[in-house]
Amino acid sequence: MSLNFYDDNEDTAKEESINNYIDLFYNYEINLPNLKEALNQMFASSGASEKIIEELIEDIISKSEKTIKRNLKKIKEKYPEITEDDSLIISSYTCESKDSNFSPYRLLNTSLVSKNRKNGLEKISKYLYILLNALRKLKRYYPEPDNNYLYRCIRAKVNLMIDPLNKALVPY
Repeated sequence: MSLNFYDDNEDTAKEESINNYIDLFYNYEINLPNLKEALNQMFASSGASEKIIEELIEDIISKSEKTIKRNLKKIKEKYPEITEDDSLIISSYTCESKDSNFSPYRLLNTSLVSKNRKNGLEKISKYLYILLNALRKLKRYYPEPDNNYLYRCIRAKVNLMIDPLNKALVPY
């Protein structure tokens, strides 16, 4: 398995083997972190104070739980093997926090493209591990032409269409 990273000065991806970073994730096989631990590691590594960390974790988990409650039946029908914790982890990735600098997707993406890859991954290793484990349980999604919806933990619909030139989904 490999990861693709983008250099700030280039448009091309640099491929690195996940084996270069396997030691970061080894202990999580034995002691699987929970979402609170993972968010705590990520927020603390980003310089948030303990008080702010507690507020951010509560905010993210609360928003994610509300999203899951609204959609749990649909999620279970489509992905019977996914647990509620997995749904919570996936939903948390898309949540916007009170302070957008501490939104999980922003911190994760920033860490993945940092110049010092190992240091960047150390900051998010727990979160990345549980997120990837949850995502592995999902089937690939191929949108139908009349049903192009992207679900995110925001209160807005984003309509997508397939760009005929490069066959990619694009917002419209």
